Amino acid sequence: MFNLKTFAEQATEIARVNQLIKEHVEKYVKPIVNVDVRFDEPDPDSPPTKPTFHFFMYLVHEDLAIRHSLSRQYDPASGQFSPEEANIRCLYLATYWEGTTKGGSDSPKAAYNSQSIICMTEMVRALLCMRKSQAFKSYQLRVIEPEALNSLGNFWQALGNKPRGIINFAVTLPMNIACQAAEVVVPVGQIQLVARPQKGDALAYLEAILHDTLNVLPDLKKGPAKIAIAVTVCEEGEVFTPVTLQISGIVPSNTAKKAIEDEVARWQNDAVEFVASDMRYCIADSQCSLVLPWPLND
Repeated sequence: MFNLKTFAEQATEIARVNQLIKEHVEKYVKPIVNVDVRFDEPDPDSPPTKPTFHFFMYLVHEDLAIRHSLSRQYDPASGQFSPEEANIRCLYLATYWEGTTKGGSDSPKAAYNSQSIICMTEMVRALLCMRKSQAFKSYQLRVIEPEALNSLGNFWQALGNKPRGIINFAVTLPMNIACQAAEVVVPVGQIQLVARPQKGDALAYLEAILHDTLNVLPDLKKGPAKIAIAVTVCEEGEVFTPVTLQISGIVPSNTAKKAIEDEVARWQNDAVEFVASDMRYCIADSQCSLVLPWPLND
């Protein structure tokens, strides 16, 4: 069910701007003339009976010329980010009404320094000074030409074709556009940097481990062996990464050759696990291309 009180408490952005405009204008103009400040449209059929400023907001749209570059702030107490915002531009027409007084060539209204001229002058001063006011630090204010009014013809017609001085100004304000309850975000409690080697580094380390393992075989201690081991990854496994071995080189004897071939076969048949740089490998396939030196003295 629609709750007017709750809605009024939430939809306060433009109302707050109107309140600040009223307070600021009264500060500048009331010492000269005791004026009323209203935010409804002027009614030429029922003009005010006392000096009045009408601020008629005739257009509201998103100001796409202003882009947000600041990131949303995080509140650790609530566990939420600040609501997303958009820039809304409100355009006002300000008109001054002296009250119900008779006109004429000798009327004070016709003077060069009439009450209307003085009040409009102070109004312009008040609007321009808003730029330096701390109350308007979150807003942008510009005194500009009227927009979207077809050269003011429609506006004059609405006022009974009785032109009068107007001030057109625009205020850009941030508006909360959170469309739903903010999601609670669990903050990062601890940052831990873990250095993980690249796959190529891990394979090079694995080749070194296998090479050292073969070189300590008893049958290879009888003479020098020149062995090269190439490791190729077959596919990524969930626990172990299967690899293919290509072993080539020169061995001192047939006994040493058989010892290497048997050891590699054991790795493959027994699914021996090798750990290199935190990676776990198993031998899926192997190929040995070992030769003996010539002449052979076995």
